[in-house]
Amino acid sequence: WSQFLSKLRLALSTERGGETGAGSATLLSDFDARGLDVFRTNLQLMRECCRLIGAALFVLRQPTLVHAGMDEDERALCRFDFHGFDEAAHLRAYEGIYRVIDEEVEAARVIDATGMSRAPGLFADHVHPSPGGATVLAGIVADALERWLLERDG
Repeated sequence: WSQFLSKLRLALSTERGGETGAGSATLLSDFDARGLDVFRTNLQLMRECCRLIGAALFVLRQPTLVHAGMDEDERALCRFDFHGFDEAAHLRAYEGIYRVIDEEVEAARVIDATGMSRAPGLFADHVHPSPGGATVLAGIVADALERWLLERDG
C-alpha cells in the first residue's frame, strides 16, 4: 500500500524542488497532529514486522535545517509554503516526531543524525540532504551499524 499511495500522491501533485506541495501563500500556525499518530502506528507496525521475521529495526533521528532563529536564506531554503504551516509549527512537528521515536524505539536502535542539523551546506531543502549531506549521513548510519554489529558479534 505504501508504494501505491506514494505513487498516487506524486501523480496527483505538482513536483517542485523535491517536494510535492502546491505552495501556500498563507501559512498555518500549526500542523495536523494526526500525522504523529500515523507515524507512531507506522513505527509500531514496522517494529512488529521486524520481530516476526527476526530483523533488527533501526530508526534514524533525522536531521533538519529547521531550527529556532533561522536566517532568511535558511527560511527560503526550507520552503515552508510546500507544507502550508509556518516555522514554529515545523519546530513543534520535529519535536513531536523525535518524542514518538523516543517512546516507541529502544535507544540502542535509534541512529541520531541530528548533529548535522543547522548546516545549510548539507541540505537541498529543509530535510533532504545535498550530495555532501548524503555522504555525511551515510557515514553516521554506517558507523552506528558497525558499532551494533561489533557489539552483537562480540
